[in-house]
This record gives sequence, structure tokens and C-alpha cells, in this order.
Amino acid sequence: MFEGDRLFVNARVPGLPFNSQNDQEVIFEGDRTSVRPKAHVDVSSDVRAFGALKIQIEDQEGEPLPGFTESDCDQWTGDEVSRVVTWGGNHDLSLLRGKPIRVRFHLRNAALYSFQFASDERGRMGPELACPGCRQLD
Repeated sequence: MFEGDRLFVNARVPGLPFNSQNDQEVIFEGDRTSVRPKAHVDVSSDVRAFGALKIQIEDQEGEPLPGFTESDCDQWTGDEVSRVVTWGGNHDLSLLRGKPIRVRFHLRNAALYSFQFASDERGRMGPELACPGCRQLD
């Protein structure tokens, strides 16, 4: 069960493969990293992003909730500390508040660092100032 009305994630979802110097690409597969020769792909014709993070909300038995399935989850790419997750443009989870749910994360070439249910009034996740590596220095 959760409180709040939105799901925020801290995630890195690259749109393109990571490039290294010797015409190679770095691939993240779960907790493994591999380097292989760079595939020469015309990115303008490739509609599928390199990375993907899709989130599905399920009931306590593990059945997907209508409107909050993996296929309903809006795709995005980038590296964000506090991204609001949306399903078909909808971010409002207030109807599910206080009910037992499960959250299923589907990742491809992506990294999920944290997630949080919160209301917009409580603010989004920000860097933990007690964490030296998390401070945003100008």
C-alpha cells in the first residue's frame, strides 16, 4: 500500500548505445556490462530507443490493473532524478492510494536507481544532501 498520487523514478534510460573510443558500444545487461563492435545503424530510421523502462501496476494477486499495464506506460529516454511516470499521459494514482498493489519494472539497457510514491505537494525526490556523491554542485 502506498500514499501519494504519483510515481517518481530516478532512472537512466539511454536513447542511443553508449559509445567508446574504438568504434565499440557498451551494453548493460542486468548487472553485466559488455563491449562489442558498434553496430552501424541509421538512428533516424530506427524508431526503437536503445533503452526502455516500462512500469506496470498490479493488484495484490499480480494481475495488471487496467490503464496501468506495461503497454500503457509512456516511454521516455534520458537520465532523470525525479521523473513522473505516466500511463497514456495519466500520472494520477490517487484512486489506488491505500490499496495493496504490486509494481513490476521492465528494463532493457536501463538503470533504475530508486522510486517513490508521493504527492506533488510533498515534492519530488531530490539529492540526499548527506550523500557526498549525490550532491548537485554548480
